[in-house]
Amino acid sequence: MSDRALKSRTAFVAGGTRGMGYAIAALLAASGARVTVCGSTTKSVEACRVTARRAKLPIKAIQLDVADGEASGGAIAGIAPDGLDILVCCAGQAFRGGALDTSAEQWDRCMDLNLRAPFLLSKAALPAMIARGSGLIVFVSSIWALTATARRVPYIVAKAALSSLTRALAMDVAESGVRVNAVAPGYIDTEFLRRSMAEATPGADVGKMLVATAARHPRGRIGKPGDVAEAVLYLARADFVTGQTLVVDGGLTTSFPLSDFAKAPAARNASQGKTRKGR
Repeated sequence: MSDRALKSRTAFVAGGTRGMGYAIAALLAASGARVTVCGSTTKSVEACRVTARRAKLPIKAIQLDVADGEASGGAIAGIAPDGLDILVCCAGQAFRGGALDTSAEQWDRCMDLNLRAPFLLSKAALPAMIARGSGLIVFVSSIWALTATARRVPYIVAKAALSSLTRALAMDVAESGVRVNAVAPGYIDTEFLRRSMAEATPGADVGKMLVATAARHPRGRIGKPGDVAEAVLYLARADFVTGQTLVVDGGLTTSFPLSDFAKAPAARNASQGKTRKGR
C-alpha cells in the first residue's frame, strides 16, 4: 500500500483531537489526506495542534460542539466547500447507568452525542458526496453494539442504533456511489479507558486491571488506537464494502469463556474410544 494512497482526499474526523480519533486522523494524514479534526474544548484542540506539529502532520484542529447540528453543517461547509471525501464520526461519550437510575435528561444527552450527532454530521456531508458520486462515512461504534453488560443501558442502546444507522444509511445512498461503514472497537488503551476503569473501581490498580483485561483477549493484549486507525484506512480503500460494522477487538466478542471441564479435552475424550456393552 502506498503511503500516499489518499492523496488530495479531504477528510473530517469529528472527535479527532485525541485517543482513537487522533490516531485515525494521523494515519489518514500520513496517507496523503487533507485532514481536519474537531474537539469540544479549547484544551483538547490546542493539545492536538501541538501533537500534530511535533509529528509534522498537516492536521487542522477546530473547536466544535457536534451536538449542534447547525454548527456542524457550517463547519463542514467551511472545511470543504466542494464537499468531503471522508467523514469519520468518532465523537461521543460513554454513559454508565441502568434503566432505573438513568434520568430522561441523561438518556437524551447520551442519544444526542452518540447517535443524533453522527446522523446530523452525515446529513451535512451527504449532499456534496451524492452530487459528486463518491464519498465515505465511517461511524465509530463499539463492541457494546453487539453485546451487553449491566448498568450501561443508554450507551449500549445508542451504539446498537449507530450500527443500525450504518446499515440503513448505506442502503439509502448506495446507488449514489457513497459508502457508509462503521468500526466497533473493543478495549483500546487510551486515556479514556484508563480513566473509566479508575472511576468504575476507585482505589484499584488500573495497571493490574489492564493486564487482567488483556488476558481475556484471544490475541493476548488490548487494542491500540492505531489498530482502529488501520481499520478505518482499510475501509477508506475498500470500494466494495458498505453497510458493514468492522469489529476491532482482538477476538474478544468471538471468544467464549470456557469452564475447566471444557479446557481439558484430553480428559474429556479419554472415554470416547471405549465401547460400551450393548451399544
